Amino acid sequence: VQDEPANRPQVTFGTEIVMVAAGGGGGQGMSMTFGGGEISKVRTDGKGRFEVRFLKPGNYIIETSGGGYAAAQSDPIEVKDGADVDDVHIEADLGATIAGVITSGESGEPLSGVPVSLIMADGGREMTMTENGGFRFEGLDEGDYTIQVLGSGFGGEPLAEESVRLDYGEQRQLDLTTGG
Repeated sequence: VQDEPANRPQVTFGTEIVMVAAGGGGGQGMSMTFGGGEISKVRTDGKGRFEVRFLKPGNYIIETSGGGYAAAQSDPIEVKDGADVDDVHIEADLGATIAGVITSGESGEPLSGVPVSLIMADGGREMTMTENGGFRFEGLDEGDYTIQVLGSGFGGEPLAEESVRLDYGEQRQLDLTTGG
């Protein structure tokens, strides 16, 4: 058995993948995660395109997130040694956005630095802090959500709370006032 030469050229894998919104257009600024093998993360350009090189042969699933789009994933993609895979398309729905301003029930002023929690129907949770009273969650899947304004200790009852149902692409303004 002969050893392979040390100067063997490295095999590369290149692919161009286009992210498109379900209604057309590019998925600008989305992050892609390649799973099923070594995990690699990349970002799309302004037209939803990106290229990945140097993937080992194997089966991969591309998962998308960010850029204001709901999470999506590809069908399994097989990468063979020395072969390119081109023109893989993944359609992602424009995610819902919920934004608002938290104001004090006592003073009527916007509250900065207040923790806001977004609770999903499956129990998942995202957190943000208000800036000048404002908060924003985007790229959300269609479904039921609860927004909670939390006290500084993160414990006890929420200072304000409201539940909403969102559809893909919906832009919801939800202003909340804390008890006064």
